[in-house]
Amino acid sequence: MIEFKDKENSCLFQNLLWDTVNNILDITQTAPLICKTNRMYQVKLNQYFFMFFKKYGTKKGEGYELSINSNSPIKMTFDKIKSQQRAIDTALKNLPNSIFLSIVSQYDYFYGNLLRIIYTLSPQRRNHIAKTISFTDLENYVTIEEARNSFIQKEIDKSLRDSHEKQLETLGKLLADKGKDHNFSSYKRWTEFLEIFERRNLMVHCGGKVNKTYLKNHKSLFPEITEDTTLEISLDYLSKSSDIILDICIQLILLSWNVIEDIDNQNVMPSVMVDLSYGLMIDKQYQLIIYILESYLQNKKFKIDETEKFILTINLAQAYKWNGQTEKMGCLLSKTNWDTKKLLLRFSVHVLRDEFKKAFDCLRKISKIDEDFKKNDLLEWPLFKDLRQESDFGAVFKECYNEDYIDNKYILQKEDCELLSELDDIDDKQVKRDIEFVEKIFLK
Repeated sequence: MIEFKDKENSCLFQNLLWDTVNNILDITQTAPLICKTNRMYQVKLNQYFFMFFKKYGTKKGEGYELSINSNSPIKMTFDKIKSQQRAIDTALKNLPNSIFLSIVSQYDYFYGNLLRIIYTLSPQRRNHIAKTISFTDLENYVTIEEARNSFIQKEIDKSLRDSHEKQLETLGKLLADKGKDHNFSSYKRWTEFLEIFERRNLMVHCGGKVNKTYLKNHKSLFPEITEDTTLEISLDYLSKSSDIILDICIQLILLSWNVIEDIDNQNVMPSVMVDLSYGLMIDKQYQLIIYILESYLQNKKFKIDETEKFILTINLAQAYKWNGQTEKMGCLLSKTNWDTKKLLLRFSVHVLRDEFKKAFDCLRKISKIDEDFKKNDLLEWPLFKDLRQESDFGAVFKECYNEDYIDNKYILQKEDCELLSELDDIDDKQVKRDIEFVEKIFLK
């Protein structure tokens, strides 16, 4: 879950942004956990099945042979084990597909909400809704507002039935700038975006089997496929498709926000992008940050003040670094003369470049003069995780803040202590087994 600030005062586009990011990321991040949990259950079930054979069967060569009469009391147990094995095998095969369809459905939900916000905030953009209504139908509505909302919903429902190319064509007309429709096909990941929805159609209607249309449109993305190929949804593909859908969703929100909202709400967009990229950094969504910030910083239509532009540049450089793209990080940072910038920005750049001696010199000064930079920022920001591993960090931290540095300091709340007290009556062996299970599922 990506945390964000000041939700009560946020605009409709901000709320849609946070909800979309969290909805899609939550589904994507639970996918490996769900699959891993089911695989653990499959292993346990197979182990039990082997023990069942060993207990009731007879040794034959390297294996066991089991003969069971229909009226045998163990027949029911045997049938139940086999039934559960089939069920878990089917689940493991279909789970990634189901999760993939859930992610794609989130886009449809997002698109409908985006249209609703545009029609709500911009009455003139409702004018293209060509609707006629009889006097009899009009009498069914209590107010004009009720009739208007009904028309908007019908227009949204109609657009949702269109192809995704047609949907974005509709959106391009709604967001036309000086009479010129916005062209979404110029987006870097346009082809990959369309592939996701064509794959979704194959999964739903053809069991994933490739047809001529898919082959014609996406052979360049997957040269190895043929018309006989049956597509599968791997966890890597799930992650990548999630990033692409989120990238497009965020691009659409920012563009709509920039066109529809008044200047005051437009001005908060850069700070929202700072919060978003920071939250995604905490969540280690480095590739998604790269997608988003590359497009945002290159788009000249967005108004970004100098300080926020530098912060976002550092966040992008940081995403490059943690994503293993250090050359891109170096190239990006070299485009700015950081020696003339604020001390905190210089400190950040030294850290990114692994210039830790210079970084410590900056930290000594910052701790004395920059009241906006808090001790907890140094301890929590992902930007400083390599700095915190340096052997001199503890001594410099003590020098700056007059206290010892303790890595990963946590506070156990009262309700946690009460929960722990309940464990006193639980068998130690059971607790150990539970801990081992949690470690296998969640920590490896």
